[in-house]
Amino acid sequence: MNPALVAIGLVLLLLAGMWTPSRIVLSVDGPDLRIRITGKDALYALSRGLTVPLAAVASVSAVPNRDVARTGLRLPGTSLPGVLRAGSYGTGSRRDLWLVRRAPELLVIELQPGQRYRRVVLQVPDPQAEALRLGATVGA
Repeated sequence: MNPALVAIGLVLLLLAGMWTPSRIVLSVDGPDLRIRITGKDALYALSRGLTVPLAAVASVSAVPNRDVARTGLRLPGTSLPGVLRAGSYGTGSRRDLWLVRRAPELLVIELQPGQRYRRVVLQVPDPQAEALRLGATVGA
């Protein structure tokens, strides 16, 4: 089998997954918020997610996609403008974790200073419902 055709096939398979909904599992486990990234999304984001103490969550909100500022360099992650923004963006205290496709509304989890990320920006099926559920849990 031609190695170039195999490589092209793999790239096309990965690109095809960029148009499918993200697979993110958000759960509260005792004192922690667990954000688990699964499937191809873990490859795009180069992350399996993270766990943060509930006390470190400053706020949880549903925000229109166009209103979420996109700052920083991608370090590491995947970006296809208008299609996919996944991975770590920014450096130092301005570092964000993104996993977003073309959703009109996003879930934004702002974290307290001193955490690995400043905020986590996710595409979930119902951002309003998740913001209410998590906001009530963290008291934000």
